Amino acid sequence: MQEKVKIQNSIGKNISAVIHRPEAKTEKLAILCPGFLDSKDYNGLLYLAEVLSENGFTAVRFDPTGTWESEGDISDYSMTQYLKDVRSVKEYMLKNGEYNYILLAGHSRGGRVSLLYATQDSDISMVVGIMPSATSIPRGPDKQRNNDQWKKEGTQISTRDIPGNGKERKQFPVPYSFLEDSLKYNVMEEIPKMHIPVLLLAGEKDTIIYPDEVKSIFDKLACPKEFIIVSGVGHDYRHNIEKVKRVNDIIIKHLNNMEEYIDIINKETGEKTGVSKPKTEVHQNGLWHRTAHVWCINSKGEILLQRRAVDKQNFPDMWDISAAGHISADEEPVVAALRETKEEIGLDIPPEDLKFLGTTIQQFVLNNGTYIDNEYQNVYLVKINAGIDELHLQKEELKALEWIKISEFEKWVKEKRADLVPHPDEYKMLLEHIIKN
Repeated sequence: MQEKVKIQNSIGKNISAVIHRPEAKTEKLAILCPGFLDSKDYNGLLYLAEVLSENGFTAVRFDPTGTWESEGDISDYSMTQYLKDVRSVKEYMLKNGEYNYILLAGHSRGGRVSLLYATQDSDISMVVGIMPSATSIPRGPDKQRNNDQWKKEGTQISTRDIPGNGKERKQFPVPYSFLEDSLKYNVMEEIPKMHIPVLLLAGEKDTIIYPDEVKSIFDKLACPKEFIIVSGVGHDYRHNIEKVKRVNDIIIKHLNNMEEYIDIINKETGEKTGVSKPKTEVHQNGLWHRTAHVWCINSKGEILLQRRAVDKQNFPDMWDISAAGHISADEEPVVAALRETKEEIGLDIPPEDLKFLGTTIQQFVLNNGTYIDNEYQNVYLVKINAGIDELHLQKEELKALEWIKISEFEKWVKEKRADLVPHPDEYKMLLEHIIKN
């Protein structure tokens, strides 16, 4: 099912978007970003939205501000505004649905926008870059001369074909300020910060964004990643439906195969070994790794507990830490703590508000020996005063949240309550700190 909607952007103008909904309710969202002056209705994103919907995603494609069916002048079209448009689309979708997995995908400049945006927003779960550009300025002396002329004349005319009409074309008088704004953003400097999976596709016959340019992005990434060169495909593959389908088949095939990597650490010292492994393999083989645990307390003398989802692999439907999770490969513990708190309970915490309590070591062997958890746990404490209704549960991970009196929690710990996840050393550290302070 398709639904055409208007989404208000950051400057009060409407973004034109089309939402593709799957037959069954889903918590997976895909936001699709078109290339430079490309339409949301070009076959590349149109067919990708359809195939994602068939595979359980709600997919939304949109025209950036100042282009095609979206409101605004071409002077509103910039990298800065495009990034804000992505946020506006995401916020609109989250306001009108519950999603705990957000895929951000784009072609060409849309791929570059997807990569940049994902470094700014921890809500994004994965990025697919289809022939993304690494730089703002195309390579080669002819392109540089064109840019010099663009600066001299103030505008540059770019033409695009009308969707569904191979004969008519639309002209866009793009101001030089577009390039000046684009130069503020260096994707190669930003992407090493990423820790979510990234799938990059290059076209073997692409003469606009060469495969080696896409490979340079891949080489800079320090996260779970894959790089694929699609044979026989050029930059404007959207004009050939068979090639569109081939690209989409590759994307769908790899979406479910990419997994978070985490650092393996030395059992004795807790230091990183320089090796990272997929999370599943880490738990299958009992490899030592790091986690970040965040405990939330308030001014009422209460502590926030989460009830784990009933389908969790370990300790399902039990009370646990306010927010916690694995530290991704090359991620700093405090960054992971902030990310997990945002992901699991929807809370943005200033880094300076987190207090590091220390590190605990814990070992579990669960599920008949198939899940071996050997952790160095980085424990943090933060004081917040937010009601349960102000927090946003990540339903994939949590069943419920509840504030309880710290004195009551202390009783739970002493009694070794059956539905409280056992963290004896951590509870001791936490309660001793709270009592002293």
